[in-house]
Amino acid sequence: MRRLLKQGLAKVVRYKPFTIQLLYDTTTYTQLVNVEIDIGSKVVEVSAVTNKKEKFSAEIEIRTDINDLLLERKGYRRNKPIHM
Repeated sequence: MRRLLKQGLAKVVRYKPFTIQLLYDTTTYTQLVNVEIDIGSKVVEVSAVTNKKEKFSAEIEIRTDINDLLLERKGYRRNKPIHM
């Protein structure tokens, strides 16, 4: 990446997250990638798979405390004293 920037073959597009853009044409080769999503009740699993191997995998935990937090907030609003 640093070599591409020094030779003028790429430019910086963004620093956070660090992203570069190539300034030359690349090959037209494309690779078939399947995105698989498994939605569970507490965890969502995502993966990107080619014919040969898994390229990306992630697990996302679903928050289960939202309902309790909303009920707690509702209780605070009900017991709020009225100032005159």
